[in-house]
Amino acid sequence: MQRSNSGLFWPVLVLVTTVDFCTKALAVNRLTLEHMPHDLFGDWMRFTLVYNPGAAFGLHVGEHSRWIFMVLTMIALVILGRLYQTTRGRSRETETSRPSTTSPVGRTSRTRCHSG
Repeated sequence: MQRSNSGLFWPVLVLVTTVDFCTKALAVNRLTLEHMPHDLFGDWMRFTLVYNPGAAFGLHVGEHSRWIFMVLTMIALVILGRLYQTTRGRSRETETSRPSTTSPVGRTSRTRCHSG
């Protein structure tokens, strides 16, 4: 029987989103001057507040690029959600209709055929 990772997915998603939001808020509040390096450990590590007017990786497809990428993201999420639902249903059907091929010890049962 395969174990589902959905119980791990949601807490990790919430944690990553919360940490991302908090670090961005901290940067905006503490790094007051934009494009001005702030020394953290001398010249070894510096933080600089920079805003990305484009989308991921600096892609810019006009003034509405944020909305275009948001719509494309929503479409991709709908497609992934539907794929998840269909494969999840097939997985359950396969598990219940298929006989077990393992022995109690955990090894695969095999039938040997001797010819000769």
